[in-house]
Amino acid sequence: MIFRRFMMCLATATALVAGAASEASAGRNAMPPNNVYTCSWIAANPAAAAAARVSCDPASIFWASITPPIGDAPQTASAPSSGYSIYSLSAPLSVHWLQSRSAPLSGKRIQSVCGAIPAGGNVGTGVFAWTGYHSSNFWSFTASLAQSYTEYVQKTDGTNVRNHSFSDDVSHTETGLPTLSYRWGAQNHGSWAMNWAECYDTQ
Repeated sequence: MIFRRFMMCLATATALVAGAASEASAGRNAMPPNNVYTCSWIAANPAAAAAARVSCDPASIFWASITPPIGDAPQTASAPSSGYSIYSLSAPLSVHWLQSRSAPLSGKRIQSVCGAIPAGGNVGTGVFAWTGYHSSNFWSFTASLAQSYTEYVQKTDGTNVRNHSFSDDVSHTETGLPTLSYRWGAQNHGSWAMNWAECYDTQ
């Protein structure tokens, strides 16, 4: 009887240790090295990548009339040590904020909901980053670096209603959309890791 109780306690302790180790491992894998999402890390951590809304799958930008863009630079696993904008690794990227703007026709002040993608990190070459879906008809976005990327506005059925390519770090907008549920995303084609500040609202 004593031996049986001992074995039961040992099994319980082993399960608790294994569970703690599993949770610790999951915590370690929740963010990639240097906070840069790369295709190799995404392949090895699909659940964490899905939670972060990052992908290397061209199918995520499916639209019959668009050929998925291909990264034009070698994979870079870390961000440059200097030259980053305010949307760099040190910024509180997981925090959303409100930004006021004037509607172009009425002049009415509108509150945009803003955030950074990916939240809390950057994406390497070839990686897509996406927002969640939001009811909207206006999006604005700014890249953290002046290098090549393609941006998309996508409906819930996977149809891309807008896509443009840029190589700068200035603000751009997507306007004139019917009010629907959209998400915004971008793919990094450059050789440095990067992120974007994005805002959405309904005019």
